[in-house]
Amino acid sequence: VVLVNVTGDSINWSGGLTVTGTDVSNVLYNFHKARQLRIHGIDVRGSILAPRTEVIFNDGLISGQLIAKSMRGTGQLNNYLFVGNIPCTTTIQNI
Repeated sequence: VVLVNVTGDSINWSGGLTVTGTDVSNVLYNFHKARQLRIHGIDVRGSILAPRTEVIFNDGLISGQLIAKSMRGTGQLNNYLFVGNIPCTTTIQNI
């Protein structure tokens, strides 16, 4: 499983991208702070988690899932479900 955390408020995502060694269904791009994400001219191989983000997707391809606040544009989505298992501790720390 590949988890990529991307930090930033306004992100412009274009160009080449390659993740090797795992299937697209095991790749997750996490835009945890983004308010706006522009995707264009890129083949994103994996799922995008951006629940607070306005996604503007005019040109390109996503081979995965897209979870966002909103999306507009004419980009192509190919539905490959994220099936990866991201391990986390089950112990809750009281701080």
